[in-house]
Order: sequence, then structure tokens, then C-alpha cells
Amino acid sequence: MAENAPDMGRRRFLTGTCAVVGGIGGVFAAVPFFSSFKPSAKAVSAGIPTVVDISKLSEGAQLIEVWRKRPVWIIKRSDAAVAALPTLKSLLKDPDNEVVDQQPAYAKNDTRSIRPNILVLVGSCTHLGCSPKYFPEMKPEAWDSNWKGGFYCPCHNSKFDMAGRVFQGSPAPTNLVVPIHRYADDNTIIIGERPPSSDGKKGWRAQTQLRCQVQLAGSISAFQWSTFGINMSANITRRKISIFGTTLVRCRCSCW
Repeated sequence: MAENAPDMGRRRFLTGTCAVVGGIGGVFAAVPFFSSFKPSAKAVSAGIPTVVDISKLSEGAQLIEVWRKRPVWIIKRSDAAVAALPTLKSLLKDPDNEVVDQQPAYAKNDTRSIRPNILVLVGSCTHLGCSPKYFPEMKPEAWDSNWKGGFYCPCHNSKFDMAGRVFQGSPAPTNLVVPIHRYADDNTIIIGERPPSSDGKKGWRAQTQLRCQVQLAGSISAFQWSTFGINMSANITRRKISIFGTTLVRCRCSCW
């Protein structure tokens, strides 16, 4: 009977070996799984800041650039157009920029800009995404007999002043968006980066984080990736790995 007794030492060795090999295999299987959540090169390139030379921008002129596949307007306002902005407050829906998502904190002023004469806006109407037309001249127009210059959307008759602030009575609910931007020098604007902070640190790009919660063999662990300059559109993504109907890995990701 003793000769037929199981070799417990050998059994423990084989069990341990199988566990190690299985663990290594699980790691190799998980690497491409989690790598699939990383943004593609195309997505990363879409979020790269746009550098604009404004050295030849004349008074009243408009440059149209593209950032994150959206039109961005850069306009050099006249002194008269800037001076008229405070006089329009009683006609506007949000004259003091209370909807904070429509502009960065450093553009929460009457001109909605870093430099009073230079305006940077995303050229999409906040109603249905149309592109308003630019009418800089201060003269009576068909839609406003007291027009002080600005933007008019003929699709649904939304109108905005020379700071991109929406007029009362317009279907557009909010002011036009001021994208994050900074000046690299007197003649260069970088769209997609914030100005340096007061402590001298460099400006930083718009940031989107991807947080994932992973369930492995019944235990919960959390980790996150930070990706810069990417405009994530999906809110929640779910993935799982199953073998013979048994789920080994569950992953739920959300962007914010």
C-alpha cells in the first residue's frame, strides 16, 4: 500500500508549476487586451496643438484654423469694436460669461480674450453646430439696425457680438466657445495649450483621462491612463475575456 501512496512533494511541484505557467499566460493574454484601450495614433494627432502666425493679421481680418477637427477663428478687432462691447450687456443672454464651460478662466472678461484686440473662438454655433458668418462692420444690418459688428447665423437667426456673446432672442443657448490658447510670442498663438502659470511653469495641453476598473478572478483593482490633447467622445467602454463561457477579466472604462 505504501508503494501506491501519492507523492505529495511531486504533486505540489506540478501544481505550483502549472499555476506559474498559467499566470504568465494570463499576463501575456492581458497585455494586448488592455493595450486596445490606448488611443490610436490618429486620435493623438487630432489633439495636437495648432500653432498660428498672426503677424500678417490686419485690423478687422479673420483667420480660420482647424483644431480637433473644428474651425477656430482668430480675429483682430478694432479699438472701436472693443470699446462697444460693454455697451451691449443689457442685450445679451450671458454678458458676464457665467457659463464657465464656454471659456477658460483667463478669458472671463468683457473681451473674452487674453489681448483685448485679438479674439479666438471656436466657429460653431452653440445651437445646432452651424458656422455663423462674420460681419465686422459697425453698421445697420437686416437682422439688427444697431449692429456693432459680430457673428450672425442665417440658419436659425442666432447672433453674437464681437466677443462671441449671444444676444437675447437667439435660439443659441450660450456664448460661442473660447478654446484654450496661449501666446508663444507677440505674433504666435498656440491653440490647445494654456498660458504659463504665475509660478513660471509651462502651459499644458487639454487633458482627457481614461479610468478603468478591472475585475480579475473576483478581485477589483483600479488604474488610469492619462492622455493629452485628445477629445474622447465615448463615455463608457466595456470589455471582457472569457474561456469556455467563464469570464476571466471584466473591464469598464469611462472618460471624463
